[in-house]
Amino acid sequence: MKQKTKKQPTATKHRDKDEELLHMRQEMLAREVDEELNKERLMAFWKKYQVLIIILVIAVVGAAICYELYKVNVQKTRLAESDRFETAVINRTTATDDDEQRAALEAFEKMGIDAKTGYKYLAKLQAAGMLFDDGKTTEGLAALNAVANDKAAPEQFRGVATLSAVSFEFNTAPAEKLIARLTPYLVTGNPFYGSAAELAAALYLKENNPESAAALLRQAVTDPALPQQMAERLNGYLSMIDATTSENASIEPGETIKE
Repeated sequence: MKQKTKKQPTATKHRDKDEELLHMRQEMLAREVDEELNKERLMAFWKKYQVLIIILVIAVVGAAICYELYKVNVQKTRLAESDRFETAVINRTTATDDDEQRAALEAFEKMGIDAKTGYKYLAKLQAAGMLFDDGKTTEGLAALNAVANDKAAPEQFRGVATLSAVSFEFNTAPAEKLIARLTPYLVTGNPFYGSAAELAAALYLKENNPESAAALLRQAVTDPALPQQMAERLNGYLSMIDATTSENASIEPGETIKE
């Protein structure tokens, strides 16, 4: 005999649906209340801090605009000074008399005062070179040393000025003083290491000190950053020093030492 399945009363089904709908309405109402509360909080926050927020937004946007304008201005300045420097160089190389040479020198000197980019120091170095060409060694050295001692100048310009000044004073200033000026550049990785070592070694040889010259060159050629051409030249100097030192060491007493 089959067992009959009891059917759920219709009233119970309706009651369950009503409870489900009520629960959904409660959730919707809760979400609406939360949204309203969030809006109220946002409005209260905005009313309290709106001035500060506006100021911050203006500051950020203003800073971005100023930075972009600054980049544009720097680029314009660089291009203008590039043209100005190029014109001065052309005028110098094409000058046919003293007046034109003087005008070119004055252009470089003026640019060395009022330029805003690296052309300021290039102009100063060009002016120093013109002074040397004109036989004004004291003024030329003063111009080079001004760049070399300028803490605001980029290191590459200070290095060029220092090595140039040492070269021009090679035969007049004490070797010890000049080597001391080169010492900061006689370090591994310095872009002027090779040139400084070359000058310092020559100064040691001038003082009849080949041992120090050779030791300096041996250290310099181990620098992995040294350009190949420079390394080959320093090795050539080192070979000549070693050969001369070896030859002089084998000379018998009373014989003339080879210079």
